[in-house]
Amino acid sequence: QLGAFVGRTRAHEQLERFFTMSGDLLCIASFDGHFTRVNASWHRVLGYTSTELMAQPFIDLVHYEDREATASAIAELTQGKPLALFENRYRCKDGTYRWLSWTSTPKVDERLIYAVAHDTTDRKLLEQQTQDTLKMRNDFVSFVTHQLRTPLSGIKWMLELAKDTDDAVEKASYVEDARESADRLIGLVNDLLDASRLESGKL
Repeated sequence: QLGAFVGRTRAHEQLERFFTMSGDLLCIASFDGHFTRVNASWHRVLGYTSTELMAQPFIDLVHYEDREATASAIAELTQGKPLALFENRYRCKDGTYRWLSWTSTPKVDERLIYAVAHDTTDRKLLEQQTQDTLKMRNDFVSFVTHQLRTPLSGIKWMLELAKDTDDAVEKASYVEDARESADRLIGLVNDLLDASRLESGKL
C-alpha cells in the first residue's frame, strides 16, 4: 500500500511538473463548457488569470465567427471522439485575438476533456501576408499586361495605317505615332525591370 501511494504521489508530481513547465496551453474542461484547470501558459498568451478563465464558459472567449465550429467540435468530444488540429481564435484580455490549434481527448466516464492548445497566430499572420502578397502580384501582373497591350495595339494600328497609305506626309505621321508608342512601351518595360530588381534586392 505504501509503495502504491508513493507511486501515485510521484505520478501526481510528474503531472504537476508537466503542467507547470509546458510552453503550450494545457487545460482540463468539463462537458458543461467550463475550464476546471489551466496552466500558467494561458496567462502568458491570453492575459487572464486562472480564476478569470474558469469563471466563465470558455465558448465566451471564442471569436464569434468560430463559435459554431467550436460547438460542433465539443459535441464530438462529448461523444468520445478525439480531436486533432482544430483551430479557432480566442479573445485576449486586451481585446485582441490569438489563433490556437487544439489536440483534445475526452474521458467520457469523467465527463472531462483533456486538451493541449498551441499558439499559431504568427503562422496564421504569415499565411495571410503571403496571400496578400500573391494577390498584389496578380493584380500587378494584370495591370502591367493591360498597360503593355495599349502601346502594342497602337504600334500595330499605326503601322497598318502607314502600310495602306501612299501619302508621304500621312505615312510619316503614322510612323511617328508608332515610334511614340514604342518609346512608351520601352519605358513600361524598364519600369517592370526596375520593379523586378527592387523585389530581388538588386536596386
